[in-house]
Amino acid sequence: MKRPCRIIRRGIALAVVAVALLYADAGAEADGAARPPEALQTMWNESMLGGRPLRFYNGETTFGSASCQQPSGWTWVDDVASSPSGLVVADLRERRWLKSHGGWVIEGGLLGALEVDGHRLELYGKRVVRHEPYLQPWPHVWLGDYSRNLSHEFFLLHRNKCGERAVALRSWTVPDPTLSGGYAIGARGRLECQESCRTVRVHVMDGYERDVVSESVHVSASPKP
Repeated sequence: MKRPCRIIRRGIALAVVAVALLYADAGAEADGAARPPEALQTMWNESMLGGRPLRFYNGETTFGSASCQQPSGWTWVDDVASSPSGLVVADLRERRWLKSHGGWVIEGGLLGALEVDGHRLELYGKRVVRHEPYLQPWPHVWLGDYSRNLSHEFFLLHRNKCGERAVALRSWTVPDPTLSGGYAIGARGRLECQESCRTVRVHVMDGYERDVVSESVHVSASPKP
């Protein structure tokens, strides 16, 4: 009887260790103040200002040609991120004890554009997602796999012409309700011309058609890059 009892005790001990590892750093996982590394943010922002599609995944980078799209109507952040013109920066190489595959995904792209006096006004949307490291003891088995939307960010840009570097006129940061137990935003946006496009309205709504950003911006004296 001693051998089976010893095996049971070892099994219980291993189970306790596994549970402890799963819930280790729980306080850090719930910390809404965490932000992606500056290098990842800079990579995404520089691609946006340059107007080039980007795919970065765990160190592998692919740039597309300059995007000269003219989106009309509502464009979802998720949809543009998965399109050929999307901007995606994903680094999921973070490890913590026996857990791995943690890190950040920053994704989005061009939501709207207007031609005004030969120049372009563009609206970009970005979603920041945090992935916590998790255990994967066997193929197709994930223990503690957890991710959450941290925030959405929106940028109004002025670009002299397609292919040239843009200047950011305004930006908006919207914390995601999932941080406080709510539902994810599911954002979509567009640019609306007002007063012969001397003013544009940046209009962003969530999946329930509630305004997330609704602001008019005077752009008749937009700076040149």
